[in-house]
Amino acid sequence: MVSSMKTLVFNGSPNNSGETMTILNEMRKHLHGEADIVEAYRSHISPCIDCRHCWTNDECAIQDDMQQIYDNIDKYDNVILASPIHFTELSGMLLTVTSRLQMYWCAEFFRGTTLIKNKKNAVLILTGGGGASPAKPLSTAKNIFRHLNAELIGQVYSLSTNDIPAKDDRAAMEKAKALALELNERYALKTGKPGLT
Repeated sequence: MVSSMKTLVFNGSPNNSGETMTILNEMRKHLHGEADIVEAYRSHISPCIDCRHCWTNDECAIQDDMQQIYDNIDKYDNVILASPIHFTELSGMLLTVTSRLQMYWCAEFFRGTTLIKNKKNAVLILTGGGGASPAKPLSTAKNIFRHLNAELIGQVYSLSTNDIPAKDDRAAMEKAKALALELNERYALKTGKPGLT
């Protein structure tokens, strides 16, 4: 069986046909391989409850959809984080989902253990109206990527969607395509094989 490039997508948008999805879909159109999407607003993932089970165990005590991500995290070559900017930050439900990455931080901080072995490439997609600033969500995303053992290789911003819909934001759409092609190329260089469509 021929393996293909695998991408994990955290979609923090509540709107399936909104600005964030417009850019994410453009990127996926050019991205090779398989993409698994975690829909923050539709998944069954609870927030971290600070039970501290992961202080001494390589696991999370909460049994929900996040367990599937834990089980498969090392198979991914890429991570994409996509979110509208809400009150200067990533969307609330996306922060809820990613709070469960606390398990990886605790493994490193308390036990000096790295649970994610496979280094990944990461891309951040942010949308917002009225010239929203990407500074705070970018900082948060970098922290999330670090805990996923992922290197941020680029970001796509469409931050004036009140005036220019993402579909008409040529720079953002072109950047989405370019980053997808870069992920394909990085996979090919790393593995010596194409990502497969």
